[in-house]
Amino acid sequence: MTTQRPLDPLGQHLGLRLRKIRTRRHMSLSSVGEFIEVSAQQIARYESGQHRISAVSLYRLARAMDIPLSWFFSKFEEQPDELRLLENMVGEPRGSWQPTGKDEQVHLLVSFWKRLPTEQQKNQILGLLESMLLD
Repeated sequence: MTTQRPLDPLGQHLGLRLRKIRTRRHMSLSSVGEFIEVSAQQIARYESGQHRISAVSLYRLARAMDIPLSWFFSKFEEQPDELRLLENMVGEPRGSWQPTGKDEQVHLLVSFWKRLPTEQQKNQILGLLESMLLD
């Protein structure tokens, strides 16, 4: 008898987000599977959180569905146990890593800004930044 490992919270979240976008677009499991060359059954396993979707597959799905990759991760809330596990893995608290090269950060920020489709979204981002800096 094999023991099942507990479902990964992030894997479950990604699966739910995949199901959400697939059903919003009125797509079948098979049609989504075609984007990443897997079966409808495999897509169902991703959606249920039974199997983890690879970064490559997630990237291809985001491109095929014309959504930002970050959409899959939005609204995911890390649990305290997960944060402790991550801290033990990397040997540092979450949020303490900083990329080097300020030019790279500016370039990334500008590229995100340019991809915002509406002025309303740009104004919301500016409002968020202002509220963060004024606190």
